[in-house]
Amino acid sequence: MYELTEEDKKALTKLLREHWYTWDEVEGYPYYPPNRKFATLQDVTDLKAALVKDEKWKLFLEAAMNEFLHKQDLPHRPFSRWLLNPARFCWLVRQAQKEGAIGG
Repeated sequence: MYELTEEDKKALTKLLREHWYTWDEVEGYPYYPPNRKFATLQDVTDLKAALVKDEKWKLFLEAAMNEFLHKQDLPHRPFSRWLLNPARFCWLVRQAQKEGAIGG
């Protein structure tokens, strides 16, 4: 459910102010830095830091809480536990970007 497309990952990489590597840039090199997969706790930490730096953390939390409250099939668990699933968190940041809640 929380799948990100390559374009989504590229947009999140831009939010982090990192470079998104394309095959044309790395073809023929024995090693190149891999692009992020946006599925780890480190991705959560880095995205949160970027949102705080850009003063968009509160806007993101509002959008995430709105998503949390509108889920009909949610098990009874705290918002913070729900939010800190790495794949879900990264997907929520991207959804907030797409919907304009935190900019593009």
